[in-house]
Amino acid sequence: MTFYEWTDRQGNSYKKWLNENKDYHREDGPAYIRIWPNGNTCREEFYIRGLPHRTDGPAVTGYHLYGSIASESFFNYGEFHREDGPSNIRYDPDGSIFYERFDLKGFYLGNDREGFWALWDRLNYKQRQHKNILKLLVRYS
Repeated sequence: MTFYEWTDRQGNSYKKWLNENKDYHREDGPAYIRIWPNGNTCREEFYIRGLPHRTDGPAVTGYHLYGSIASESFFNYGEFHREDGPSNIRYDPDGSIFYERFDLKGFYLGNDREGFWALWDRLNYKQRQHKNILKLLVRYS
């Protein structure tokens, strides 16, 4: 594991962790961190072997200059994925949501809850019986 840290000319600080293949990789925290010149975190990204991945929260989180969350993206080994809500969310500085995207295992479902019903129409019988699919459709219907 190799760790790098530097500051650019604008005052942004960066930290990154790379594995022996030079892929972003860290198992105990974010593998990439960018910090605004004012000291607040700008971006945190979790990677496993070069793929954005995290099981207990968003793999990529962006922050506005003064600390509020700007975006959250949920990934499972490089694919947009979230079973209990939107896989990508964007926020205004006041915290209100202005964009949501829904994905399961890299399969785009739409940018609103109706996207789940569009998915239902494309599923075969076996896929419709999967407990997680049914749970999602019930939750967002």
